[in-house]
Amino acid sequence: MDNVSNNIEHPKSKRRHNITLIIVLVILIIVIVYFYRYFTYRLSNTDAQIDSNVIPVVNRVSAFVDKVSIKENTSLKKGSTTLVLDTIGLNNNVQLSQIELEQADIAMDIAQIELENAILNKNIAKANLSSAKVNNWKAKDDYKRQTELFDKGIITKDIYNNVVNAKSLARSQYMEAKYQLKQAEILIKAKKAVLNQAKSKLKSAKVAFENARINKSYAFVKSPISGIVSNLNLKEGQFVQAGQTLFNVVDVTDIWITANFKETQIRFLYPKKEVEVKIDAYPSARYKAYVESVGPAANSKYALIPPSNASGNFVKVVQRFAVKMRFSKGQKLPILKPGMNVKVIVHKN
Repeated sequence: MDNVSNNIEHPKSKRRHNITLIIVLVILIIVIVYFYRYFTYRLSNTDAQIDSNVIPVVNRVSAFVDKVSIKENTSLKKGSTTLVLDTIGLNNNVQLSQIELEQADIAMDIAQIELENAILNKNIAKANLSSAKVNNWKAKDDYKRQTELFDKGIITKDIYNNVVNAKSLARSQYMEAKYQLKQAEILIKAKKAVLNQAKSKLKSAKVAFENARINKSYAFVKSPISGIVSNLNLKEGQFVQAGQTLFNVVDVTDIWITANFKETQIRFLYPKKEVEVKIDAYPSARYKAYVESVGPAANSKYALIPPSNASGNFVKVVQRFAVKMRFSKGQKLPILKPGMNVKVIVHKN
């Protein structure tokens, strides 16, 4: 009796086993199809970060720090004074350059007056030359006439000697007038050179004075943008050099994503292409974003020392391109900070 019962129950157990096996196979096929479609029609990239503008505030003049008005990780507005440098030396430079400017202005006025006087002297010399030329011509004519009369015995020796002396004097006065005109022209050229030099010095003095005033204004270091202060390491009384980075300002109002995709993947990325974003700091949420632009060159081209094949040994390396993405509007975003790691998911269709 027991053997008959066992033989009856065995086919039912076998059927249940087959049904379970079929269900497992179906589930397995569904999982395989899901992951196949997932990896076939999607791209994921973890080489991505939150990005924003980080503006370094650079000092423009060398001076001691007089006052620091900001603190690390605090917000500030564009144009607000962040620190004040010692203005004693800068004020002295302004006063000194102002004195040099006034002296250069006076020197130019003197050079202008001297040039005008030289031109006046030239005009006088030119008039004297015209008069001496007429007198010389008249003396020559008198000499010619009186010589004929003397040869005929009409005039005395004394009269003739007076005419000869008058001719010689007129000649010497004419030559002296020509020399004085020549010297006046030379003097004008010299005075013009002095005036040009004075103008050049005045121009340089004006530039120096304006630069001194501008440098004085640089004593009040202002923020170029609104943002958050970072990397601040300044103390009152510290000496800072011109060109030294004082601190950074992080613009947290303009946030984007920079993702580095392989060259084999960028054909699926184009402007306005929608993507999904997962932020490591907020793993339970997904956010929508879109492609704004794709880098025009591979990242390796921007390296300090670009790779080359000078040795002849070539190893092919997959290049990566920087892709800039923006978060889509109409969604509530958490607090985002530059440098946060994100994962970007791209649908290939």
